Amino acid sequence: TYCAVHTGRYLYVVYQRGVNDLYDLRRDPNQLQNLAPEVHGRLEGRLRTLLRSLCDPAPPGFDRLS
Repeated sequence: TYCAVHTGRYLYVVYQRGVNDLYDLRRDPNQLQNLAPEVHGRLEGRLRTLLRSLCDPAPPGFDRLS
């Protein structure tokens, strides 16, 4: 189970099992380099806020957006 947001540049995914994926689609259109382990701060916060608004209601049992 997961929730994801796709902007013009980024794909951000939060999985129920606690793993996050973040891809810069301009630089990595094939989604080969997950930036989530190294990117924190404003970008992740902005994408997470957008994800919360779009993934409402969340899938059953999904609580990773809190």
